[in-house]
Amino acid sequence: MMGTFVVTAMVVLANVWLRRLQNQGRNDLVERIDGIGIWVYPLIYLSAGLVMLYAW
Repeated sequence: MMGTFVVTAMVVLANVWLRRLQNQGRNDLVERIDGIGIWVYPLIYLSAGLVMLYAW
């Protein structure tokens, strides 16, 4: 449960940061970061789940 909370909080912060970059007109950077995030997010979520599974 804690791992899910941490990952969700990180996603919310990342979305706020990306929105601020987008409002500053840095759409090229936002698109690159978003493209990477699409691949990294599931890996972070899985890693957090495994850490919590073994920490339990």
